[in-house]
Amino acid sequence: MTSSAGTPLQDISSDEFKQKSMEIHQQLLSGKITPEQFAKDLDAAAAKANGK
Repeated sequence: MTSSAGTPLQDISSDEFKQKSMEIHQQLLSGKITPEQFAKDLDAAAAKANGK
């Protein structure tokens, strides 16, 4: 698998979060990061989007 589309979580936040989320998904699906790193990066992007 090399792509992911229509992820609902991207639609409930900012454009910046959507772009970062898509970038992180691409990195995971291309094998550039581990699932663990994906989770950490996605959590960090969500925290930033929520001002935390």
